[in-house]
Amino acid sequence: MEIEPRLVECTAADATAAALFAAQEREVMRRYGEDDPGPSPGATDPTVLLYLGEDAVGCVVMAPGEEFGEIKRMFLDESARGKGYSRLLLNAAEDLARREGVTTLRLETGTEQPEAMGLYARSGYTPIPGYGYWKHDPAVRCFEKQLEHV
Repeated sequence: MEIEPRLVECTAADATAAALFAAQEREVMRRYGEDDPGPSPGATDPTVLLYLGEDAVGCVVMAPGEEFGEIKRMFLDESARGKGYSRLLLNAAEDLARREGVTTLRLETGTEQPEAMGLYARSGYTPIPGYGYWKHDPAVRCFEKQLEHV
C-alpha cells in the first residue's frame, strides 16, 4: 500500500525545513564539487514540506521579490524520487506565488541536475539569461515562468 503524500506549509525558519535544506545543499555541493551552498532562503519565506507518513522527504521555498518570485531549495530525498512528487512540490510553489501576487517565477538549477532541468522544461519554464548569486557560473541554468492567476 502506497503512502499518500501530504504537503505542509511553513516558513524557511522551520527546523524540519532546515534539515531538508542541509540535505539539498550537501547533494548540490557533491554534484558540483563546490563548498559554497549559496545564500540561504529568508527566514520568513513561504516553504512547503512534503511528507510521506511521518517522514519529511521534500521541500521547496518560494521567495517573493519585488520583480519576481524565486523557487529555492527544491529537494526530494532519493527514496522519494521518480514518483511524481517533484511536480507536487513545484505546483505548491506556484500556488504560493499566486497567493503572494507573484506573476513571474524564476529559478536556478544546473547542468549536473538534468532531471530538474527536464521537470522545469516540461512544466512550462523557459530558459533565461543568468541572474542572481550564480549568474556567472557556466554550470548554472536559469528558468522563468509567467503564472496565470486562477
